[in-house]
Amino acid sequence: MFELFMFIILIINSVIVICSAGIKYFPSKKVITDEDTLAIFDNIDDYCLYFYILEFAIKIIGLGIEKYWENSWNKFDAGMIVLSIASNLLIGVLNVLKQAKTAKAGKLLRLTKLNRVFKIFRALRTIKFVNFLVIGA
Repeated sequence: MFELFMFIILIINSVIVICSAGIKYFPSKKVITDEDTLAIFDNIDDYCLYFYILEFAIKIIGLGIEKYWENSWNKFDAGMIVLSIASNLLIGVLNVLKQAKTAKAGKLLRLTKLNRVFKIFRALRTIKFVNFLVIGA
């Protein structure tokens, strides 16, 4: 059940990443501004990160630290968590700098958003889980 729950969180997060990228590169003129929508997507993305951190903690407790690090997907997940946390912190700092109207801060802000692309790779690990559900093996 836990794997299924995390799979659903992963799907939600992947859809949010794709939609936010679409809004950034294909802006539209709607009643709800793109900035408002992106803020909502960022909040949902943050909540997904909290679930990933919870998954990390549960796996560390359940498997033990040594056994956890034996699995390459666990290493990838932990790296993505660290990258996401660092990116969120950097985005917060750059938002403060961006308010100071620095051009370099804007460029760095866009670069830190690239970590969202790597979150989709996290979906690859669920292929094994989906095969398990379909085949039952």
